[in-house]
Amino acid sequence: MHSELSGLHLPATLQKADTPHITLRYFGEVSFLRLETIKNVAKDFVAKEKPFEAKISGVDYFGLKKRRRVVWMPISSYGSRIVGLQNRLESCLQEIGFSLEVRDYNPHFTVARVKKMENFAPFEPQMEEIIKKYEFNLQADRVTLYGMQDNIHQMPLAEFKFGG
Repeated sequence: MHSELSGLHLPATLQKADTPHITLRYFGEVSFLRLETIKNVAKDFVAKEKPFEAKISGVDYFGLKKRRRVVWMPISSYGSRIVGLQNRLESCLQEIGFSLEVRDYNPHFTVARVKKMENFAPFEPQMEEIIKKYEFNLQADRVTLYGMQDNIHQMPLAEFKFGG
């Protein structure tokens, strides 16, 4: 799918093909000490979880029709399990002083982030046709903390497998 979408030369940044993931929480910039605290919570949190497989298919967007921001694929199976994971993680984070995420959580697989909204609309039909051909099974068996390091986005900072 990534190579087909690349061929369209979309006015968007495609999700890296080598880091497929479902975001449970976006932290933004955090200090080293805060990161260590998050790592400890994540390690304890995933020790109680069991792996499962999530099915990903379809296409949707964040943002209004004329103001698309993100292209994503819905979780078509185990979405409620992922919402439960996210809720439990939020509770753990609240216990150590993080604010509750105010936006509703919508489990999804990010395909692309739109750069120039006004130039994006003509690409939608072709892009949707490509994405709808694909269906993925994603093995959910770990939590990976991503961050920005040396100006590189989505750099893996720590990884914790379910069940310890």
